[in-house]
Amino acid sequence: MSFPSLFGYRKPKILDEYLKLKARQAEIIRREKCKGKGDRTAQGILSLELSKVSKIEDYAKDLSQSMSEKPIMLRLIRN
Repeated sequence: MSFPSLFGYRKPKILDEYLKLKARQAEIIRREKCKGKGDRTAQGILSLELSKVSKIEDYAKDLSQSMSEKPIMLRLIRN
């Protein structure tokens, strides 16, 4: 599996590792974008970047739940 958004980072083995790397990446992005800017700007950028990570986590949870319910639904349909 490829993670183009993590170019330059080690390849994660599980989703939790991926999310931790994305959170670390968010902090790095904040530092780069906020050089010479105030704390308020830095906080806003970090918040935006971390909200992206949160959306990925929510999507993964929804997908996992959907996948775990699928076999049950197939059994119900067959019976």
